[in-house]
Amino acid sequence: MNNDIEWKMVKLGDISIISSGGTPSTENSSFWGGNIPWMNSGELNLKIVNDVEGRITDTGLKCSSTHWIPARCVLIGLAGQGKTRGTAAYNTIPLCTNQSIAAIYPNDDIYNSKYLYYFFETQYEKLRELSSGGGGRGGLNKGHLQKYFIPIPYKNGTPDLETQSIIAQKLSDMDSLISAKEKLLAKKRNLKTAAMQKLIKDEESENWRKVKLKECGKFTKGSGISRSESNSGSIPAVRYGELYTKHNDYIKQFYSFISKEVADTAKRLTKGDILFTASGETKEDIGKSVAFLNDFEAFAGGDLIILSPFKDFDSQFMGFILNSEYVRKQKAETGQGDAVVHIRTAAVQNLYVLIPFTSDGKIDYEEQKRIASILSDMDSEITSIEKEITKFQNLKTAMMQKMFCFTKEDE
Repeated sequence: MNNDIEWKMVKLGDISIISSGGTPSTENSSFWGGNIPWMNSGELNLKIVNDVEGRITDTGLKCSSTHWIPARCVLIGLAGQGKTRGTAAYNTIPLCTNQSIAAIYPNDDIYNSKYLYYFFETQYEKLRELSSGGGGRGGLNKGHLQKYFIPIPYKNGTPDLETQSIIAQKLSDMDSLISAKEKLLAKKRNLKTAAMQKLIKDEESENWRKVKLKECGKFTKGSGISRSESNSGSIPAVRYGELYTKHNDYIKQFYSFISKEVADTAKRLTKGDILFTASGETKEDIGKSVAFLNDFEAFAGGDLIILSPFKDFDSQFMGFILNSEYVRKQKAETGQGDAVVHIRTAAVQNLYVLIPFTSDGKIDYEEQKRIASILSDMDSEITSIEKEITKFQNLKTAMMQKMFCFTKEDE
């Protein structure tokens, strides 16, 4: 930072107008479907708001507490469960908002609104700490924001808009880079989905035939490894919950590492094993599966069903097809329970998959390998882009911490 710059902590209410919106009655259809853009708090996750889904009419505007706000406001989530409360966004168009969004109007004499937006991105946790109310829901209000202190650079006794603009532009450039990578990631994921639909058949034909899983290999079960034991040592392990949150199709890295004593209570994996979740929260997700393709010691915990495929079946190929839509539907139909859903080993054994066959009626192992190789290469591209996005996101966070490191609580 320039040594000629003096940083001052300024109360937001002394330098800005802050308003909140409203919601026209949803029971009156004449209030909705017009040409006036109306933003709900869930759309704060857009971050840079170029358009919104909701539209209200002139009548809806007049008959509610919502109102127009100008472009270039900093928008703050006032209420909501999950991550909404305290989330900052920036609108590039004039629009209306609901009552759960505060709009901090531009003041071009004192601050750059984009600079203010990026500052509030660093204040997410602090804003949530200010929330009033219980039950995990809480709420901010305009009073909280009006009393909030904002770092404003001054030069020669006046607000230094140039420095604010430089900071905002650097962070905006980083956002553009991240956004471009995210668009590329979405494109690559769509290409993989299209490739799977083309390569993996969901209907029987002369060259693709139904085979029940009990004909594909031997079934066993995982055991042991409680949550408290999941970081008890250095031996790689897989717990059933990680299949839902960490793994897709096949295991790329491990998140649990257990001691030898815990490993003695668990099930050792063999290269090529397919793991299924035996319990879960919904029927749609029950029985999610991943392939273990590594050739080193690793273990499986409880609530996991394990298929060790016969040599005619490629494990990576199986990992891909066992999460395809037609197999997921079969799993959902056999899942039992409501609050907690279970799937039995016998039910998994009776699931069918479509396997490629040669013209002379033999299982086509080479075709399985070819398909798995194509999809695996696409996965590698996707993983590489995901890592790049994480790297740039971390760099942006470091930049913001450095640029706003002068901010301190005003006594």
